[in-house]
Amino acid sequence: MSEPTDEIENGDIDRILSITVRSEADREEEILWSAKPEAGSMAMSLLICPLLWLGGLFLFAMGMLKSSPDYNNNLLYMMILILVLAAVGGMVEIIAIPQQARKAIYVVTNLRTFIIKLKGKFGFQGMTNYSIVRREKVREEKSTLRFFYLFTVPIHVIFLFLVFDLLLGIIRNFDPFTVAGFSLLSLGWIIQWYQDMRFPIPRFRECPRAFYFINEWLATVESVEHGSIDRAVLHRGRAGVGDIFLISRGRGCLRLKAVPEAEKVYGMINEKLDERKTSD
Repeated sequence: MSEPTDEIENGDIDRILSITVRSEADREEEILWSAKPEAGSMAMSLLICPLLWLGGLFLFAMGMLKSSPDYNNNLLYMMILILVLAAVGGMVEIIAIPQQARKAIYVVTNLRTFIIKLKGKFGFQGMTNYSIVRREKVREEKSTLRFFYLFTVPIHVIFLFLVFDLLLGIIRNFDPFTVAGFSLLSLGWIIQWYQDMRFPIPRFRECPRAFYFINEWLATVESVEHGSIDRAVLHRGRAGVGDIFLISRGRGCLRLKAVPEAEKVYGMINEKLDERKTSD
């Protein structure tokens, strides 16, 4: 009996990820731990914020319709469109992110922690044998600090201005539905910021990533040396799964989401940080 197609594909992905890890690790590096993220746990954690946003948008729409009776039809159509877009966006995120997680692997070595993600088959055609591994860098790591100041900071300023202006409007035209909707929307944003540690501070910016062709696969690598880590943060989850954030002023934040054996990995990384402090 032949194996199911998805089992064959998952086996191939695991084999290619293992080969990619070996091609990334230097000779002096000892691989202490490696694992793929728990995609099922990741999907569950993604449900909270979209549900809050949908509930908030619905209540906010009810309040707007009550306070603007002359424009009920236009507001109704606009709010329905926003609700549909929010629902579709949430569904796409819940499906897409776990699917991408199945093509990723987290690795802790004696020198650093890195993440490898397979993006798709775009590289050297016919190089599927893997008896010979061909590796070519497509793009060097780019500074995310410059991107943070040029794009992220202005977006945050505009967003905060709009929120402040909206809050003033809600205070002037008080309505329980509008207040409840705004509260749920704000709670959704705060929870997402906390869950992913995406605070509008330079040290929480994205970690730089390099792009490689590993035979026919395009892969990205995000890496932080243990010597550059200022702090490690663990968000505990269920059944030993959790999120680990490695914060470095020089590199940004490396986000390891839905990590199996999270307590063990967190302790392992902290041991390396303690060794660095002792040597210093």
